Amino acid sequence: MTAKKKKSAFRIGYITVLMLVMIGVLLVYSKTLKEELRKDVRSTLKEVSSQNVLIIQKEIEGDKNALTEIAERISESELSDEWEIVDTLKSIAYRYSFSRMGFCDSKGLAYTTDGVVMNISDREYFQETMKGNFSLSDPLLDMVSGEKVIVFSVPIVKENEIIGSVFASYSLESLKEILTVSSFDGEGYTYIVQKDGSKVVDAVKETSFKNMSNIYASMEQADIRNDEAVQQLRTYMENGESGYLIFYNEVGKYMYCTPLEINDWYLIDVVPVDVMETNTNYIMKRTYVICFALIAVYTVVIVVIFREEYKKKQQMKELLYVDDLTGGNTYAKFKEEVTKLLKTSDTPKAYIMMDINEFKVVNELFGHE
Repeated sequence: MTAKKKKSAFRIGYITVLMLVMIGVLLVYSKTLKEELRKDVRSTLKEVSSQNVLIIQKEIEGDKNALTEIAERISESELSDEWEIVDTLKSIAYRYSFSRMGFCDSKGLAYTTDGVVMNISDREYFQETMKGNFSLSDPLLDMVSGEKVIVFSVPIVKENEIIGSVFASYSLESLKEILTVSSFDGEGYTYIVQKDGSKVVDAVKETSFKNMSNIYASMEQADIRNDEAVQQLRTYMENGESGYLIFYNEVGKYMYCTPLEINDWYLIDVVPVDVMETNTNYIMKRTYVICFALIAVYTVVIVVIFREEYKKKQQMKELLYVDDLTGGNTYAKFKEEVTKLLKTSDTPKAYIMMDINEFKVVNELFGHE
């Protein structure tokens, strides 16, 4: 390979490597930028989830404090008859969003504000209350209405003895309404589930799981790609951790789970990926446009440089190989062509040199032109 070809190959290789390095840097930058934007997405989802957790905790804590205060008033009063206690509860029940309130004696016989008497001694929340603890039940069927409710229960302590409890039923539909607070332009929705995945409160969104009873089962049925997401969610909830994942239900969706610190309940916030990444996609598209524009400018600059260099080489060749006066080949061009010709074959060659006698006189009298 001649020195000229080597030089040309080196330049092409150098430009190619430089172009590849530039593309590589842009790809790495795009990947890093996308990851940072996704971190912002996860941070936003976490913040929304934390706000929803506070809303639920505040609601539950408020109802717990209200019942505790009522239980203390009853314990300090002279009321002894069950229906007198119920009448007292009726007088204040309108202040709260409970579907039913009532008094339960130490044997489990309950008297409600709507005039029902029932035995709840087998209910877990009653048994826990008789141990002196506040209790919030998991979802259960109301003995009267048959609707799904959760029950708050607070012990009534008089002279260091538990004489019964004050309880209140809270409709899951009411709790569901609290969770319908619009988020992510109305595209986000929320579940409350137990540690084993069982539904506590369902979401009221068209794009949510239909007739969900267990979130693990619904995720598995929705898409075969959800196996890893189900396992990840199980890990989060079994370890009492918060975390995010991506699952599929017709479209890709972000999910963020957070322990509610109420029973073994978890708050699950969901939002479609395309909704969360609208801003990310916009920034990435602009980034790609800028990157391609830079590559295009770089390419144009390289082409212009090569073109100018080619022009200069042609000009140099003309100066070196074209005679200004005659427009024919110069002696340098003649030597180059003869050198090439001598290498083509071993046959004998000859130089023919011609001249015009006294031509110098013509030049001096009439000029070179």
